[in-house]
Amino acid sequence: DNHQYENGLYLKERDAAIMIEEKDLTKELLLEKIKLLTESRTERERLQENIKKLDAKDSAKKISVFLINAK
Repeated sequence: DNHQYENGLYLKERDAAIMIEEKDLTKELLLEKIKLLTESRTERERLQENIKKLDAKDSAKKISVFLINAK
């Protein structure tokens, strides 16, 4: 099961996260991404706005209705 990769890819494809695959992870790349986020307010705000677009309104209610109707 590769759910962590799939979740990360979902966010990355929607420009709501920075994803580094384990096979590509190096100290230098990680530091580069950390530096980008700490030094670029624009980058942080861009990611923040994009992740807000993914917010599921009333998610608890939707899940409970789905489960009740799934009988």
